[in-house]
Amino acid sequence: MVKEYKCSLCGKCHLKDRRPIKSAPLKKYVSSIIGRNIENDEVICGKCRTMFNKSAKTNVQTNNNHSEDSDSEFVVENPPIIDIQSPKTIHLNISSTHTSHKYCIICKKKGNKRVKLCVVPLKARTQAFIQNAIFVDSKARCCTSHLQELHFSQASLMILKAKYTKSFFSRTDIVALLENVRLTMSKSSILDFDNPSRLTDDDYYNLTGLTRQQFEDLSTYSTTIRQSNVRSVRTCLAILLTKLRTGLPNQIIGTIFSLTKSQVQRSIHSARTSLQSFVTQNVGFQHISHDDFVENHTTATAQTLFGNNEKVAIIVLDGTYIYIQKSSDYKFQRQSYSLHKHRPLVKPMVVVGTDGYILSVLGPYLSNGKNNDAAITKHMVAVNAEGMNEWLQQDDVCIVDRGFRDVVEYLEQQGYSVQMPLYLKKGSKTAYNRRGK
Repeated sequence: MVKEYKCSLCGKCHLKDRRPIKSAPLKKYVSSIIGRNIENDEVICGKCRTMFNKSAKTNVQTNNNHSEDSDSEFVVENPPIIDIQSPKTIHLNISSTHTSHKYCIICKKKGNKRVKLCVVPLKARTQAFIQNAIFVDSKARCCTSHLQELHFSQASLMILKAKYTKSFFSRTDIVALLENVRLTMSKSSILDFDNPSRLTDDDYYNLTGLTRQQFEDLSTYSTTIRQSNVRSVRTCLAILLTKLRTGLPNQIIGTIFSLTKSQVQRSIHSARTSLQSFVTQNVGFQHISHDDFVENHTTATAQTLFGNNEKVAIIVLDGTYIYIQKSSDYKFQRQSYSLHKHRPLVKPMVVVGTDGYILSVLGPYLSNGKNNDAAITKHMVAVNAEGMNEWLQQDDVCIVDRGFRDVVEYLEQQGYSVQMPLYLKKGSKTAYNRRGK
């Protein structure tokens, strides 16, 4: 392949009037404009050499004896500002289109009076590189019908094909490409949990319900999630937390995180499986000892009112609701429909300390009439859920509401003290019975 000798300043190839850059003043002049050192085999064209001569006459104090080529020693004070394109000497494995002015890079139609061609806008070139991994030269042209304002239409991007698998680039091309991609990605709205600076503290809380620091701590437990080209470990965790907090359909979550519905489903499954170790270490009767719970999660007021200032565990039990969608399974649909709330739901039983510390969450249970708070509590004790019978000790206090009235006697038979609000007896009008005296 014959080497192309292009002008170091303008990048054009003038076979007849090219001249080597030999003299020190000329090398200094060219280097001051293009910002790099001059190689021995580089040349300059007659037009750029004329600009050098003019600059030497106007800005430099010459000696009395000028040489015939006017290459005497000088200092360039204000080099002229010209559109400089460095030579394309860098060969990279990046696909690119042709650069002809006559044909459209997309549909390959030749430009004429009926087919109007225009220079591909900068935003469209960047769009093609990001989405199709195809580099479009600044000299390339396309039909105006392929553009929507300054971007390619999606239909045009689908038919855009590369002509070359390897391309020659100049320093100018590479710098411009990197700068355009940087500006485009800085304005992108895609959620990026891998870059903590891209999201604010409010963004973390609004999407996941956790602060930035809490999210960072939780991500350390996600050790079994596999890193993939589609989503990272942190993104996988963020998808699960966003699903739990917002309850949005997987299609909408996929739009937010730029994933498909199936990818969202797999991400949720992977994150949920990975956090099982975190749940067992932070929720459940076995994650904390009885003595630690009494010492650190029992308030002084509760000890005075219900514990007689003794070192007993005081727990609060209450059932809560998790609303779900109507099931297509008729049997489960009947079992999960609540006549009280008039909508499908499931019931987890929450056990907390008097300071609000969550000791355990058992269930969820179905919401039909057989599973009220009393029945659920009796089932928990009967099956020894999470080893709670071994964790609880004699005379430990259970604080419940009136929904547990049918299980009070059963709990007292197990050796626990039950505290429940008292009401006036039927027909009584005095406060005597209300105080239990």
